[in-house]
Amino acid sequence: MTIAPVTEPKVWQRRDRKLQLAIWAAWLAPPRCLFIVSTHFREDIWAFVLDAPEQAADLGARMVPPDWKYIHMLWRPLWDTLNIATIGTLISIVLAVPVAYCAARNTTPSVTIVRPIALFIIVSTRSINL
Repeated sequence: MTIAPVTEPKVWQRRDRKLQLAIWAAWLAPPRCLFIVSTHFREDIWAFVLDAPEQAADLGARMVPPDWKYIHMLWRPLWDTLNIATIGTLISIVLAVPVAYCAARNTTPSVTIVRPIALFIIVSTRSINL
């Protein structure tokens, strides 16, 4: 039986203010440069931007008060929307549970074959809005 050597405990120290600002600048400089470069190549139509408050006010004025005579036409699409959301959620649960089981390191049947495939499914479908 071997005994581990006793080491000094690590002491937390605050960084120097100049060093901390340099680190923040290094992290923030690339995104800011990309933003500046991308805005240089954009062609904004400022008429739409300047007209946006008037368009928002017009939309709000047309929404209030609501026109209740169309409510009877909305029940069927509302019911369809709720059914689609419910069935879609149930299908996604049925598909996600086995994939999660196969992706977990401690429950996968094969770490070398099944787990990478399951992780690929998770990563590739993460950015797809279904």
